[in-house]
Amino acid sequence: MNIESEKLQVVFEKIVKIHSGQFRKANVVQLPYAFHPMQVMLLLYDIGLSEAEYLYILFACLGHDVLEDTDFTVEALTELIGERAVSIVKELTFISDKKGKEYQEEKKRHLYEFKSKSIEALVIKVADRICNVLDFMKTDKEYAKIYCGKAIGLWEAFESRLNEVGEFFGEDFAKALNTKVVFVRTLNLKGF
Repeated sequence: MNIESEKLQVVFEKIVKIHSGQFRKANVVQLPYAFHPMQVMLLLYDIGLSEAEYLYILFACLGHDVLEDTDFTVEALTELIGERAVSIVKELTFISDKKGKEYQEEKKRHLYEFKSKSIEALVIKVADRICNVLDFMKTDKEYAKIYCGKAIGLWEAFESRLNEVGEFFGEDFAKALNTKVVFVRTLNLKGF
């Protein structure tokens, strides 16, 4: 095992502990929540982010919901995954004290902001939304359609920055991620 694999193992084990007691809402059999950040990481890993130079992105995938869904601090997360990964996690994090329509509007703005956030945050958020939509398809197909539709700002951001994704990560990666986006959005439009 190389040093990168060892680091990834340590981070994954800690993320499992951080999310201990949390479960996925969208599954028939409720999986431990830590499966979700691993699923997001694996989606990006499988389509091309498997080199050591992308380790910080894999760390950010694993930690992408930590600040939003736990009481783990920014400082503790920085110690675990490093400043570069935490800066991405901060871009991904959405915390609001608003309720109802105000919350939905704020969340919508957050997704549109990915037009100007880091390219790393954009691809992680896209992978996150893909994984969530596919999970919702297993239990609540109507909500999966709604949830996918709520991400129009994110899908537009990704589409408008597809060339940039290709320049940063390579054309094969950009095409593979775009194929997944098109698949999920097509399912949403046609119905499941």
